[in-house]
Amino acid sequence: MSIAFYKRCTIRRSYSGNAITLLFRWFGKNSYEVYLTHMFVIMTADYGNAQQLYIQLGYLPDGRGLHYKNKVLHYAETVILDDDLVLYFTKAI
Repeated sequence: MSIAFYKRCTIRRSYSGNAITLLFRWFGKNSYEVYLTHMFVIMTADYGNAQQLYIQLGYLPDGRGLHYKNKVLHYAETVILDDDLVLYFTKAI
């Protein structure tokens, strides 16, 4: 059994995003039967710092590609570039 944690990172250019991520990691390590943490980051340039932060903390894309409004995108689909276009990251703990 695994429990997924999702958060939308809206805090930019501060240490708050890192602190929240560390809190998720602590909670995951100190909870019973939690094996993976999941989070997503919005795919616009405004969230570039969050994208880099998650990679530096060891999170990897989950391999399912981009999502738009909680649906996996397929070839040749057209979407609006907004806060609903996300890439999910995962990390084993």
